[in-house]
Amino acid sequence: MKKHKQKITTHFRYRIVAGILALVLTVGSGAYATGMAEAVANREKNEKDGKAATGYSITSEGENCEVKEEGFTGIAPENRAYQSGQQDFSRKSSEDDEISNVSGDIREMKFKYETANDILTQYISKDGKTVKILNNNVLYSCDISTGYTETEHTFPKAEYTSTGSYYGGQNKISAFICEEAGLLYFGYNSYYNAYSENEIMNVVVYDMERGEVVRSIQKEGHILKSVGADKKGNIYVGTNDYKKTVAEGQNNSSKSLIIMSENGTILTERDMAYPINEFSGFCTDGTFYYIDEFMAYSAYGYGNLMGRLMKGKFANGEVSLPEQYMTYAKNISFGNYQKPVEILNDEYLVTFSGEFYPLNKIGDGTWSRALYAEKKLEMGGEYDYIHCAGVNSVIVGDVVYTLYNNNTIFTYSMADKKRKKQYQAKGKIFNLKRFGDGLLALETDGTHFFYEIIKSSDMKVMNTVTYNMNTFSVYNNRSKNGIIKKFLAAAPKDYSATLYAKNGSGKAPYKESTLTTNTKGNALKLSNYYRWLAGLSTLSSSSSEVWSNAAKGAVLLHASDFSHSSSRPKDMSEAFYKAAAEGTSSSSIAMNHYKNQYKIIDTIRLWMNDNDYMVTGHRNNFLTRNATKIAYGFFGNYVCQTVEYTDDPNPLGTAVKNNEAAYAWPAAGDFPAEELSKAANWTVNLNTDKLNLSTTGLKVTITDLATGKTEYRTSSADGLASSSYWGKFISFAPPKLNSGAGSYAGKRYKITFSNLVDGKGMPAQLVYTVNFFKYSGTHVIDGVAYYLDEYGKKGKSASEASTLSLSNTKKGVKISWRKKKGATKYIIYRNGKKLVTTKGISYIDKKAKKNGTKYRYKVAAYKGSEKIEMSGEKTIYYLSQTKLIRVKGRAGGKLNVHWKKNKKASGYQIRYVAGKKKKQITVTGTKKTGKTVSGLKKGKRYKVSVRAYKKMGKGKSYSPWSKSKKVKVKK
Repeated sequence: MKKHKQKITTHFRYRIVAGILALVLTVGSGAYATGMAEAVANREKNEKDGKAATGYSITSEGENCEVKEEGFTGIAPENRAYQSGQQDFSRKSSEDDEISNVSGDIREMKFKYETANDILTQYISKDGKTVKILNNNVLYSCDISTGYTETEHTFPKAEYTSTGSYYGGQNKISAFICEEAGLLYFGYNSYYNAYSENEIMNVVVYDMERGEVVRSIQKEGHILKSVGADKKGNIYVGTNDYKKTVAEGQNNSSKSLIIMSENGTILTERDMAYPINEFSGFCTDGTFYYIDEFMAYSAYGYGNLMGRLMKGKFANGEVSLPEQYMTYAKNISFGNYQKPVEILNDEYLVTFSGEFYPLNKIGDGTWSRALYAEKKLEMGGEYDYIHCAGVNSVIVGDVVYTLYNNNTIFTYSMADKKRKKQYQAKGKIFNLKRFGDGLLALETDGTHFFYEIIKSSDMKVMNTVTYNMNTFSVYNNRSKNGIIKKFLAAAPKDYSATLYAKNGSGKAPYKESTLTTNTKGNALKLSNYYRWLAGLSTLSSSSSEVWSNAAKGAVLLHASDFSHSSSRPKDMSEAFYKAAAEGTSSSSIAMNHYKNQYKIIDTIRLWMNDNDYMVTGHRNNFLTRNATKIAYGFFGNYVCQTVEYTDDPNPLGTAVKNNEAAYAWPAAGDFPAEELSKAANWTVNLNTDKLNLSTTGLKVTITDLATGKTEYRTSSADGLASSSYWGKFISFAPPKLNSGAGSYAGKRYKITFSNLVDGKGMPAQLVYTVNFFKYSGTHVIDGVAYYLDEYGKKGKSASEASTLSLSNTKKGVKISWRKKKGATKYIIYRNGKKLVTTKGISYIDKKAKKNGTKYRYKVAAYKGSEKIEMSGEKTIYYLSQTKLIRVKGRAGGKLNVHWKKNKKASGYQIRYVAGKKKKQITVTGTKKTGKTVSGLKKGKRYKVSVRAYKKMGKGKSYSPWSKSKKVKVKK
């Protein structure tokens, strides 16, 4: 990156960015095909005839199935290996019930999960009276009306031998419910040994309505990974096998997709490059969706498993599988997650986080980002990773009910394309199911599960929460002078001082430069000034080793190529290079900056002013919430800045020391224009525990408060970007300035971020205003006026340095100044805007003559196009010329003087002249319009005039003198 012949880059810690782009969908109705329909029809006929299901092959191993849950053990009879004992988990009496609910209807179950990896699957019976819950291998039945819960069925657990020599989660069960048919497909492995030749995969088909097993299928030589069933009743199995013998150098893993008919006949088998972790949905035309896994990337020496959404098709006995994935999911752990996506009604794909997408849009670039985010449930102040919630979206008519975060449910109108209402559940929600015109939510209080029945009338209209950043504690007590004082306290006192205590060497034998105590102190103070300006906590000094590595890194940048991974010069020792490479790889780096103490400020400023909105990395690396320490290294034109962090440089959530909802650059309130290039993007970082992006597109509105002009940022096309690298970081293109404007000085803007959500998922917006001022110019600091430059260097006091004088004339404000040697022209500025260019040394502003109005002026001297001097800014109140009404001589050496009142005046002055002697007196008060002047010489003739004045701070502005009148004092 080049800017003013100065090159800067930074070290980015790479991370796969997870995000989902929301689209608005419409949901239609679906149907399932003949095979499944016939199965249901046969079942219903048998029910009507009072007969048991026929034509099913039920096989079992005949062993007793033991289940332990809530302190009881049920032993199944030998002849019914798949049925367990029952246990009463009925609701406690009301006096013991700790769960209260105002609007929703609670059905409590004493049903406890055992591990953080429990798998939960649910099914509501066709009559709406019963909920079936599969918790790992135990199926529970809950009476919705009473909450009475019993263990309905216990399936065999997947067998596990601790001496097994391979991975893959084969000890985990896999389950799939076909809602239309009410059939549960339960898959597990038995005879778990070192090789799949000794393995048996099992698929049990269980009728949820009748409460009995209708089929059990066993296949030897395979290890079941996942199971599903299409709308014709065909059974799909993903395997993760291991070969007993392989050729030398070959991998012994073997993956496949097996498709069987309802009775277990294999229809087709297909080798797979990666194992299928989850079947996500099946369409009527034979299209099916699944999640597989692959090694996506390697970071810090660790490989990362990723899940990919794939689409296949089974038709005419043949299966076709794609090479290209449709999208990818985040890291997975042994495939242990439940339903990151589902297919609804043959038309839509719904994700774990509640977004809907038309199937015909998937894969064309409309949706191509991360798909899966682990569900976090807050238990006892800590986060447990519970992989059981699956897809949590329910469609009722054109209204979509979606779980947002743990216990907040939204309704989304597909007709209006807006979120409408929300509901706060009583516990942490594991799963949502449609129940009439409302919902049935399976929840937990951290120990037990319970149901909450939520009616459509329970949903509350959402109101937008507004966060005003100007009121945040880190910004709300600031002022322009306070910021300047803070800058002056941090800025170097001696800019010409050298940086180095000992100079290094950029050639063999290479040697780092050591910094003076003042240089290190200045670097730390300035770093903390910029952190304070952004609204963040201060940094402490890194260890001497980190400073040394940064210094060696600057030498390496000089001796080699300008890179975070510079190559080692042949004559550089391995030890020096190793330390230097550590410095460059973990630092922001820069070159070609000013020498001496100027370098510290200039380098930080250009790091802070990355002008590519997608790569504002230097600024955000430096302004990370949980940064704790900092070090610098200098050599020649090169700089390394190393920022250390407490744990992870990418905090997603609660801030370490700054727990405000957001922080910004430029910050809210008064902000120095010298700290923001007009080409640099503006940035905001959200604390995602309090503010986050929603599924609705972000909109940034920029309003110029002086002109009322409004600009919008809504997409990358107009300069809007967001990333999760530094928390939820947002960057947007700055407001446009008029041509010729050098900076934002004097500008005021209001920024509004629309379509955010707060920590509870409620609609939210973030607003703040920025008022730009300049360091450079005249400022009163602790009662003394100074002229400062952009580095905080103090000039002479303003009263001595200024060459500018202002006075009121009958025609307007007169601006005068002393001639500047070498100047060829002067530019006069009124109220911060260019007024006129002139070659003279005075000018009357004829448009500045509104009585009582304040005007500010300054003058810049130019030699050609180069500005060689800028005066301090001065202020004047224009007061119209005072009208003298009458003057009358009185006996006793007195004069009566009367004038016309000026409503804007603070008082008046009377001047009386006799010969060469001139005197004047002051009349205070705004109401007085007359004065008797005494002590005059009798018989003497005087010339009298009056002018008004207005107080301004410690000074005064005066009107032009009135026309004079001559009068003789009586003897």
